Amino acid sequence: MVRGIVCVYQICKRLNYNFIIDIQHHPISFYLKERTHAYTDLIDKDNIHFIGNSEYYILNHPDDVIFFITNDHYKDEIDIKCKELLRDVFTPNEKFQDFIDTKLININLKDYSVIHFRLGDDYLVRKNINTELMNECHQIFLRNREENQIVMTDHDYFKNMLIQTENIFTFDTKSVHLGYKDHENSIQYTLFELMVLLNVSKIKHYSAYGWTSGFINTANIINDIELIRIN
Repeated sequence: MVRGIVCVYQICKRLNYNFIIDIQHHPISFYLKERTHAYTDLIDKDNIHFIGNSEYYILNHPDDVIFFITNDHYKDEIDIKCKELLRDVFTPNEKFQDFIDTKLININLKDYSVIHFRLGDDYLVRKNINTELMNECHQIFLRNREENQIVMTDHDYFKNMLIQTENIFTFDTKSVHLGYKDHENSIQYTLFELMVLLNVSKIKHYSAYGWTSGFINTANIINDIELIRIN
């Protein structure tokens, strides 16, 4: 979603179009500060289309006001204004800020780094367990562990394995996928982990897919958090 936001922002900047980020019909809106705009009442969740080629859609759309969702890829460097827009979007509301503060009591995140394992949707969505992959990641963790390091992963089974076998620091959170309706009631945990990522010193990361997890990359996009790929 963040990638798509950046993409459309850059298109609108080139075309001199007004650009608005609207989250009112996404479940993350329950945890982030409320925002309205001139077209708030126009947005109908039943008419929000998923678009692949954003620029083509915008240039060939007859209406003056266009709204859609996309995970389209951006092409240019991300400027300061775009980063500021994203920081504003990801501002917790009062209730969620209390949730964050409770979990981070007596923790200064600037003194911590994160090690993150993206093991993939095979477990996160379908609950299939790949023992060989988990054992491989266990060894990767041992080679890359540090003091004041927070362990994060999209694989709760793997995290519990590390809790049982290693002395690690992690949060009691449930991993969910923001794009799946069945996970709506638990996304506060994923958003909490994003808030942590936005404020740590660096992130070591492993991805079973071979590319950087979009979740991890968001921290780099918004707050320029250093990313270090590990193996």
